[in-house]
Amino acid sequence: MSWAALILTALLLQSVVFARFQLAGAKPELVYLLTIVLAFLEGPSSGAVAGFAGGMAQDFLLNQPKGITALTLTLVGYVVAGVLTVATIVLARLSLRVLEQRAEAAFPDEQTESVAQPQPVGN
Repeated sequence: MSWAALILTALLLQSVVFARFQLAGAKPELVYLLTIVLAFLEGPSSGAVAGFAGGMAQDFLLNQPKGITALTLTLVGYVVAGVLTVATIVLARLSLRVLEQRAEAAFPDEQTESVAQPQPVGN
């Protein structure tokens, strides 16, 4: 199923089925959820495009001011994927640092220094 069909399905479910459900006074926003999922799976540009398309469709279907939801969802899709990218880089660096510390603990400096120091030739 294409992402456009998923956005349309989420929008229809949100406006027809889930329009009557409320949890603590809030209605479910399936288009926002789908934009976040797409941003996680496909990256910032796809998340922004899906957010814009879903936001414009929601604005026209629900007779809201045009472009407000589209702008919001575009920013959500782009920022969520950007935060995920930064978090992935930070976690990778942290993992490398932990592995480096464990390697240093497993192989003390005395062993690595004797191997790392060059031996004089011809003496």
